[in-house]
Amino acid sequence: MIRSSTAGPGPGAHSPGPGPIRVTGSGGHSRGRVGPDSGMVLLEFALVIPLLFLVCMFGAWMLRTGQVQAQLEDATRSGARELARGRTVVEARGAAEEVLVGARLEATRNGDTIAVTGRYHLGAPVPALRGLGVNLSSSLVVRPEPGL
Repeated sequence: MIRSSTAGPGPGAHSPGPGPIRVTGSGGHSRGRVGPDSGMVLLEFALVIPLLFLVCMFGAWMLRTGQVQAQLEDATRSGARELARGRTVVEARGAAEEVLVGARLEATRNGDTIAVTGRYHLGAPVPALRGLGVNLSSSLVVRPEPGL
């Protein structure tokens, strides 16, 4: 049952005018709040939603960074495998590019080993944060296969 009541003096007393109307439900709890706190919930909601969005975006970007790092390690391993088989650096870069488009591969020969480094720049998830990209790298050392 919904009741409506007016705030102010009781029946028969002189009142300066009608007060705010408060609607109450069957339990007597106030549904509409009139007072200085009435806009606080909306304000808090308006502040929290963008923050939650930023936290979720940051988490998704961290997951993407881990995924690209794993792909870069696979690309570096693929390029190093080609170099160990006696292929050229251009062929090794092509093999790395097949795994991760945009990966840069560098190789140096040190005696009987070949050091291979893969690099990749992962840009920020939002163009407005362009300067916050991450530079990823992966390195490994291989020996040429026997007979090469």
